[in-house]
Amino acid sequence: FFNDTATTQIYTRSLVGSVRCVQETGHKEVSKPKPRPKLTSKRETFTKVTRMLIFTANLSSISLKHMAIKETQIEILVSIFQKYANITSANLSYDELNHKTGASLVKLCVKNQNIKVLNVGHNILCDSGMKVLLSGLTGNAFLTSLDISSNKFTAASAPSLTALIKASPTLTYLNIEKNTIEGKGWEILCKVLIKDSAIKYLSANAIEIRLDQISNLTALIAQNTTLTSLDISYNVLFCGQGYYTIHEALASNNSLQYLNLSCTFGGVTEIINFLGGIRKNTRLIEFVWNECFVGDEMVECLCNFLKANAPLQRLILRKSKLTEEGIKVIAASLKENTALKTLDLTGPYSGEFIKKMRLLCNRLLLQQNSICIA
Repeated sequence: FFNDTATTQIYTRSLVGSVRCVQETGHKEVSKPKPRPKLTSKRETFTKVTRMLIFTANLSSISLKHMAIKETQIEILVSIFQKYANITSANLSYDELNHKTGASLVKLCVKNQNIKVLNVGHNILCDSGMKVLLSGLTGNAFLTSLDISSNKFTAASAPSLTALIKASPTLTYLNIEKNTIEGKGWEILCKVLIKDSAIKYLSANAIEIRLDQISNLTALIAQNTTLTSLDISYNVLFCGQGYYTIHEALASNNSLQYLNLSCTFGGVTEIINFLGGIRKNTRLIEFVWNECFVGDEMVECLCNFLKANAPLQRLILRKSKLTEEGIKVIAASLKENTALKTLDLTGPYSGEFIKKMRLLCNRLLLQQNSICIA
C-alpha cells in the first residue's frame, strides 16, 4: 500500500507481507518488524542437548550451563557419563542444583573417575548438598579443577572440603568465592592449604573473612610454597593492622605471581606502609587493587613500589582517588620501569579529563608501557 500524497503514516492490517509507510518529510519507508522467534524453555533445551550427546562419538567435555537441571534429569546425565568413560570436563554451573541433587551429583561423578575439571558454581547446594558432593569426590584421583563458588555453603562444609584437598594431590585450582565460610571455616582451610595442598590457584573473594583472621592469611602467604594466584578481594581484612602484617608475609613469599586485594579497605597510613613493605616482593607479575582509595598522598610510595618491583607487569588500580597531578607523577616515573606493561587507572573521570590524561601519558610513556584511563 503506497500513497505519495499522505501527510501521516498509513497502515493497513488487510495486506499480507511487508507494509510500506510514507511520511511527509523524505517519504521514508519503514518495513513491518519481523515476528520474534518462539523462545525455547530450558527443559526443552536440556532434552535436545542430551539427545544429541547420546549420539555423539568420542565425547570428552560436556557443558550444560544455565539449563535448570532437575534431579530426575541428572539420572539422564549419569547414563551419558556411563557411556562416555573418557569425559574429563563437566560444566553444570547456573543450573539451579539444590541440596536434593547432591547425592545424584556424586553418583554422576563416581560413575566417571576420569573427571579432571568440574564446575558446579552458582547453584544452591548449601551445606547438606555440598558435604555429600565433596565426600563423593574424595575418591577421584584425577581431579585438577573444582569450582563450587556461590553455593550458599558455610563453615560447616569446611571439614569436608579440607578432606578433599588432602585426598587430591592433583587438585591445583579451587574456587570457593561468594560463600559464607567466615572465620572458623577459613582457619580450618588455611591450616590444610599451608601443609597438605598442591593448589596453585585459589579464589576466595567475598567469603566473609574479617580482620580477626589476618593471622591465618599471613601464615598462608608466608608458608605456602605452591600458590601462584590468590584472590581474597571483597573481604574486610585490612582495616588497621591488617596492612602492616601482610606485607611482611609477601616479602618472604617466593611463589605468588597474581594477587587480588580489591575492596579490602584501609586508611592512608596503612596503605603507605603496605606499599613500602610490598616493594620487597620480587615475584608478583600482576597486582589487582581496585576500590582501595589510593590517592595523591600515596603517589610517592606507589612510584617507589613500581621502580623496586622488577617483575611486575600489570597493576590494576580501578576506581582510585588519583587526580591529574598524581597521574602525571606516576606516568613520568614509568620511564624508568622497563617491566610494567599495563597500568589500569579506570575510574569515575570526566570525558575531558580522560582525553587530557591520555595525551599526557602518550607523550610521557615509553613504547613498552601502556596506561588505561577510562
